[in-house]
Amino acid sequence: IGRRNRLDFFLFLLLEMVALFTSAIYTVIFLANESDTVSPGSLTGAIIFLMFNAMMLISTTALGCTQAFNIAQNLTTNERSNAFRYHYLRNEVGQFVNPHDRGCWKNCVEALQDVNSVTLDDGHKAWRRLSRAVQVARFLVEVVPCKFIFSGRTRLAL
Repeated sequence: IGRRNRLDFFLFLLLEMVALFTSAIYTVIFLANESDTVSPGSLTGAIIFLMFNAMMLISTTALGCTQAFNIAQNLTTNERSNAFRYHYLRNEVGQFVNPHDRGCWKNCVEALQDVNSVTLDDGHKAWRRLSRAVQVARFLVEVVPCKFIFSGRTRLAL
């Protein structure tokens, strides 16, 4: 994932899940309202889109849950996948031990603190990624037209 961007990646996955879920809902609404007035080709295309969308939603949700679990345990994906290679992740008996785990709550707080006060090796203060995520969320809510969705003759109010 990269250095100090686990929260950015997690927020990306959350936004992706919301987008996939929203498009699935709109496709189902389209199929329910317009199934008798559209051509069979359009109907088939909508069903195929819904199937691929469902597969992407399932895989993105699984990846998001894995990332949330890694954040809660203060592990990287590499450490989780290759724990047998790293000696510091094993005790004397050879069992998995995470020396960086400070409990779920403190690990999540640390992930948030990484965003607010990151200092790179060269001493320069990194810009605040959380404020960037908030700006993206505001853009999606305020700028993207989301009051009405037009689907043929059907007008759906959100």
